[in-house]
Amino acid sequence: MATACLRAATASTPLWGKLGDPYGRKAFFQAAIVIFLAGSALSGLAHSMQQLIAFRAVQGIGGGGLVAGAQTIVGDVVPPGSVAAIRGSSAPFSGSPVSSGR
Repeated sequence: MATACLRAATASTPLWGKLGDPYGRKAFFQAAIVIFLAGSALSGLAHSMQQLIAFRAVQGIGGGGLVAGAQTIVGDVVPPGSVAAIRGSSAPFSGSPVSSGR
């Protein structure tokens, strides 16, 4: 289950970033939220392990957009001198759930 989510997020993150640049980040970030929430809701309603894995992959596609969008929004909003500090302070919080298996 976690592998499907992580693989989908890893594969979709560059696509979200690439498409967000020319077409607008806000719309793609909002779409990523909707896809992530839809994948979460469908995962909760899954009746079999195959459905759960597929819906977690959908959730991962949305999660990839959330990661790309959040990093880009931080880069747009925060002054250039402070971007590294903000990203560095948030990195442990994004890595710890993955390493703990949650």
